[in-house]
Amino acid sequence: MRKHPFTLIELLIVIAIIAILASMLLPALNQARERAQATACRNNLKELGLAMQLYQADFEDFLPPVSNGTSSGTAPYWPRLLMGRERSIIGLTGGTYAHNRLFLCPSMKGDYDLAARTESSAGWWTMTPHYGINSLLYPGNSGYLSSTRTGRIRNPSIKLLLADVWQRDSSGLSNKRTGYFRWQNNIPVTNAGYGNLAARHSSSVTILHLDGHVDSYKVVNLERPFDSDPFRNIDANKPFHRYNF
Repeated sequence: MRKHPFTLIELLIVIAIIAILASMLLPALNQARERAQATACRNNLKELGLAMQLYQADFEDFLPPVSNGTSSGTAPYWPRLLMGRERSIIGLTGGTYAHNRLFLCPSMKGDYDLAARTESSAGWWTMTPHYGINSLLYPGNSGYLSSTRTGRIRNPSIKLLLADVWQRDSSGLSNKRTGYFRWQNNIPVTNAGYGNLAARHSSSVTILHLDGHVDSYKVVNLERPFDSDPFRNIDANKPFHRYNF
């Protein structure tokens, strides 16, 4: 039988068809990966919500303080309090109320050691977790050495407790490779002591509300999330807004 080998033109046509199919499939694969990461992030926040409830059950309905010490890098911030403040940080993965994997958003870039075997007295998840707490829910000095009973906070279903957060530098830009432990909507963007809400899931910020449910909100500008609802300051004519009590 006579053989009919492919011509160069036929091979090029086949390669072109494969390239077109791959280019059509790649966005769908990326979208599927983003949806999976967003789902994992929501699950992290739901579990952190349960950890918060367990903590409150042991401490007379009080939220864990934003920080239970000074503002130094080794202070027991709220993630460390959920892990158990009396235990050694080095090598610690699971704590009293939470596991440190819950502070790792799957959409974040960077190398994060979940074994937390560092020479520091605080793992990365202590001060730079990927989820920050809304310090406006606390009275006094932004939750340092203070707390509040959740029963005193009105409309818990609309109050924003934990959120996707990026660390912010003094220029107001977000470091998209690390998180930060707290955020507020009324802090100047150049204040590096507070994080920036991170719209890292298809331009959406994932939020744990005070009542335990999780939702996502779109932002228009990733570097200025507080210009978008529901993160902007709410109209004073409304009875209760989403931040304080």
